[in-house]
Amino acid sequence: GDIVIEYLSRQIERGADAIQLFETLAYHTDGATLFKFALPELTRIGYELKAKYPQVPLMVYAKGAGYLNPSLQRAGFDVVTLDAGIDRSEMLGALDETAWVSGKRATVQGNFDTSLLITGDPASISAEVSEMIAQLGPQNMIANLGGGLMGKEDPSLVQCFVDEVKTQSQAAFQSMFPPIEGCT
Repeated sequence: GDIVIEYLSRQIERGADAIQLFETLAYHTDGATLFKFALPELTRIGYELKAKYPQVPLMVYAKGAGYLNPSLQRAGFDVVTLDAGIDRSEMLGALDETAWVSGKRATVQGNFDTSLLITGDPASISAEVSEMIAQLGPQNMIANLGGGLMGKEDPSLVQCFVDEVKTQSQAAFQSMFPPIEGCT
């Protein structure tokens, strides 16, 4: 933990606007081991960085271990990442239950099903983006993938995803905050 804190502190001191911490080995580790070894270190990293740099957004991704997200939110992480296997509604409920510790719910990042970028079509991508935005956002949400790209994705479907996120996010915001007549 000390080396990670020092390294990330130097990144911030040299101008990083945000920090994202990846715990990708969580996917290969059982829950008891994560709670005993990884969570205390991730928590310490979050607390110490947030105490030193309260203005810098801290993001965290515990691949395959989304059940850690409420604890990571309590540790001061501003953004928690949801992989494709997480039930969105269940996770938002768990985050809402623990938001009292920090006074706000963490922003969620994710969790578009990347398999659609290989086997999908524009209609299925549009439908999944619509569902993701309806369930997670559009506020306090970073539209992102629920896993990494593996090189087999159709570039036109990746572009479709980006375009759909832009279009549907704008529409969702406009429906939430309609323009005021006479204001530009």
